[in-house]
Amino acid sequence: KTLKKRVKDHFKQLGVDPKDPTWAMVRYVMLLTAIFSLWYLQTFVYRDHLIACIVLTFLFAVFLALGTLNATHDCSHFSVTHKPWVWRLLGSWHDFITGMSEYVWTNQHIIGHHLYTNVDKADPDIVSTVKVSQKRLSRIVISL
Repeated sequence: KTLKKRVKDHFKQLGVDPKDPTWAMVRYVMLLTAIFSLWYLQTFVYRDHLIACIVLTFLFAVFLALGTLNATHDCSHFSVTHKPWVWRLLGSWHDFITGMSEYVWTNQHIIGHHLYTNVDKADPDIVSTVKVSQKRLSRIVISL
């Protein structure tokens, strides 16, 4: 409670709304512009150029992952706006594009990661040890 009050007082003192959606929306528009531009380029402009299509497809996948994960992460922290329907709408973007559940991701991220941030064998977002049963992986890790 003390930390939450300090953070709230800090933003109040600065006169800043931490849930102001302006920069998040700018970021989302930039990501969507990149996604659709890359799709357009690979589908219509460079469709007969194999190397260009491979590079554009790779960039398309990177920006698509950034766009969905970025929006889902912001929504899982309720940090985009003060309106819950916007959180749900942006979170559903992740469901629609990736086919993965935003609800499951949010629970795993908030409950798993934030309770045990970077704690070995507890934080589901990190892999810091190789299990003995992963023989092939352990050979790869050792050879590196």
